Amino acid sequence: MQRLIPAIAIALVACREITAPPIGTPILPPSLYAAWWTEVEACSGTQGQFELVRWYESPDGALGPQIMGEWLPRHDVYLVTFVVSHQLDATVKHKMLHDLPHGDSDHLSPTWTICGL
Repeated sequence: MQRLIPAIAIALVACREITAPPIGTPILPPSLYAAWWTEVEACSGTQGQFELVRWYESPDGALGPQIMGEWLPRHDVYLVTFVVSHQLDATVKHKMLHDLPHGDSDHLSPTWTICGL
């Protein structure tokens, strides 16, 4: 039992770090995002719920070198300030496709190519 407790503690800490969200401040999505969502639904042939997505703005560089955004399961999208302030549609739409059903996290679906994302 004494050996089991440290192993469980290590496993719990490791899982927490893997799933820990990046740094970000909650934001309201610009109205343009809803239009982009509709475009991504159309090209992917699937529908989702835009209202479920939680949007966050992260300082440039906070997500990692050259990372413009990150999607996490449960509808969390993190975008760096540069993407938010310049309304970079390709990055935002890419994260939207992750959130739609069948928008795989490994980019293996042909939908990525079909949608040009």
